[in-house]
Amino acid sequence: MSKRKSYKLEVLIGSECGFVDGKIEAEVKLTGIFSLGALQPSESRKYGTTIALGLYAPVHQHFFVARMDMSFDCKPGESHNQVVEVDVKIEGPGDANVHDNAFYTEEKLLKSELEAIRDCNPSSARHWIIRNTRTLNRTGQLTSYKRVAGSNCLPLGGAEAKFLRRAAFLMHNLWVTQYEPEEMFPGGEFPNQNPRVGEGLATWVKKNRSLEETDLVLWYDPLPFVIYIGL
Repeated sequence: MSKRKSYKLEVLIGSECGFVDGKIEAEVKLTGIFSLGALQPSESRKYGTTIALGLYAPVHQHFFVARMDMSFDCKPGESHNQVVEVDVKIEGPGDANVHDNAFYTEEKLLKSELEAIRDCNPSSARHWIIRNTRTLNRTGQLTSYKRVAGSNCLPLGGAEAKFLRRAAFLMHNLWVTQYEPEEMFPGGEFPNQNPRVGEGLATWVKKNRSLEETDLVLWYDPLPFVIYIGL
């Protein structure tokens, strides 16, 4: 009797871990069964991996979007938050950098919704800080929470890809909006049946509302990743 091989892919399982230093980590896994394609004898496909005789698993992406309503260090009714983008810069050679190995961080305040459409940049260790503009910590600095980018990539599709008509929020890693109770889902209320293009975040940010000392919502694509099966 021949042995049958079982090929499985993980389906959405989410968990969240909190740490004593205030750090919060979210983990997303998948479990389930491959979506398979058929092959002719001796045929192969560059868009997937052959996993058994006559079968291949297509390469594809999964996207998970985190909506974070911050209200950091704010009492009920207060809205004293702002978002700052931080990049690491290399100091130029000179008297202040005689060993040519100095670097520092540079901050940019994101003042409006259109200005806060951002992407990850691993070459500058880019991250984002959410600050309370009224509260100081024990070192005299504004209290803040840091959004650290993990493994990430943008959609692997052309600008005219049809799936981006209903998922335009995937075109960027970070969006920041002013809190609005009706804005709950990045692709809009009913993306599967919606004939309109760019519904959701891509439309909301056109209002270009202020992000200075207000109630902020961060939308982050924390784990867009490519599934490629190698056997």
